[in-house]
Amino acid sequence: MAAQNKTTAVNFRINTQLKEDAERIMHMLGIAPSAAVQMLYAQIVQRRALPFTPALAMRAPLDESKLTREELDAVLQEAWEEAEAGITYSAAEVEHMMHEEFGL
Repeated sequence: MAAQNKTTAVNFRINTQLKEDAERIMHMLGIAPSAAVQMLYAQIVQRRALPFTPALAMRAPLDESKLTREELDAVLQEAWEEAEAGITYSAAEVEHMMHEEFGL
């Protein structure tokens, strides 16, 4: 007698907007959400890892135009205090920090 494919329920909470956006795309692809989860789990088992590389999102450089006057004053005060304390960086160091922190 052939083994039956047993199924089990998987319950989890997810951001409502993310769920709606993903389900809209899955609908366009003709894939049920349960099938997408099944595919994800199958890939994890097959690869013995996630099917993507988790990474921290790159932060965007500070946009001063979106700061309140108080926030801008605080940023400028911090920069002033660093300069007064002799904390300075070469152009190469700044370039390296921009690449590391923002991917630029």
